[in-house]
Amino acid sequence: MYSARNITERGIEQDEGFRFISEDDFVNEHRRTRVSAGDVLLTIVGTIGRSHVVRGSELPFALQRSVAVLRAKSDLDPTYLKFWLDAPHVQRFLSSRARGTAQKGVYLNVLREVPVRFPPREEQRSIVAALETHFSRLDAAVASLHRAKANVERARASVLQAAVTGRLVPTEAALARAEGRDYEPASALLARILVERKATSAASGARPKRKAPVTGARDSLQELPEGWCRASWSQIGLSQNGRAFPSSEYCATGIPLLRPGNLHQSGRIEWTARNTARLPYRWAEDHPAHVVRGGELVMNLTAQSLKDDFLGRACVTGAGEVCLLNQRIARLTPICLSPRFLLVVFKSRPFRRFVESLNKGSLIQHMFTSQLESFDLPLPPEAEQHRIVAEVDRRLSVLDALDATLDANLARCARLRQAILQRAFSGRLVPAEPTVPAEATALS
Repeated sequence: MYSARNITERGIEQDEGFRFISEDDFVNEHRRTRVSAGDVLLTIVGTIGRSHVVRGSELPFALQRSVAVLRAKSDLDPTYLKFWLDAPHVQRFLSSRARGTAQKGVYLNVLREVPVRFPPREEQRSIVAALETHFSRLDAAVASLHRAKANVERARASVLQAAVTGRLVPTEAALARAEGRDYEPASALLARILVERKATSAASGARPKRKAPVTGARDSLQELPEGWCRASWSQIGLSQNGRAFPSSEYCATGIPLLRPGNLHQSGRIEWTARNTARLPYRWAEDHPAHVVRGGELVMNLTAQSLKDDFLGRACVTGAGEVCLLNQRIARLTPICLSPRFLLVVFKSRPFRRFVESLNKGSLIQHMFTSQLESFDLPLPPEAEQHRIVAEVDRRLSVLDALDATLDANLARCARLRQAILQRAFSGRLVPAEPTVPAEATALS
């Protein structure tokens, strides 16, 4: 059974929202929707206005009520109708008639009000042929841009992988040899951290866990670079879960509340009009231990899916940031280590594989800070950490600029598609026949 999510710009896809139904349910649903080859599908709930002409090879299937079935009359070409529904003026009409709160939708009686102006059948075919020619070239350009974006994502992953495996910058051990000097290996750094960690735990009354540093050992991935070691999170840092602040107290002005939606995939905290919630400042005064400030490392512990690496997503708060730590977000405070280096580790593929391996739940995915203990953090010498962070920032900034250019070109392609449709239905794409266009409704 298909839902509105299965109707995409590329046609019908089964990667999201698709589910199998029983034979009896299929018979009942198919009787209701009566899907046949040549019918035009239109999404009317959620993402409104996506259309598709059903091909015979795609049958049989049933539809959820988020998709409407439009059947063109005999003098109206189905593909012409599909392009007409894609046109800017029709999309604006459907958007203006959408109703609902959590999820907007368009009622079927609204579709009957959509006027469809169409020329003689021969001219319809000419318009369709011209549109398909233009769009085939445009689709090829869009596909090329998407391939380029995929290459950018692979390049990002490669940079992060190189960073956490000692292949991004010269190691401190190699530089020390070349310069004829000594250096502090990561094992010595870890020993210093453990002393500081013990003092911090003693002050707070907590009992630190003991785990010997692993130097030069081989894990399931690869051998450590010279001068590196592995450490557990309990050795090098402290964690704190957020608090469940009442949504009934949300207000227009006040201290921002850091929630999962504020953690951006880039590793930055983002505040928008849509994702920002605020609480009166007295909540910060009453709960100072849950106030997050600039330069702190935070991690999302809950997600509805693993899409876009949302579960376990880590970010570093911006300079001057002041907000409250909400439930299901953890504050991770490293000892004698840069939060930005640990951000690189938590964005790398080894950590993402670790998150994917956890038993996270069913519909809502969860993880816990205690589970971080099972992940061995690669730890380079301190000076090497700073060089790694600087080189990661440099390379990712180049990739971010390239990605922004690709997004701008994709947006330009979308505008060009709308402009082509506008020309087609204003009589400026193909020579018009010397007749007055007919007008009808979309449904037969």
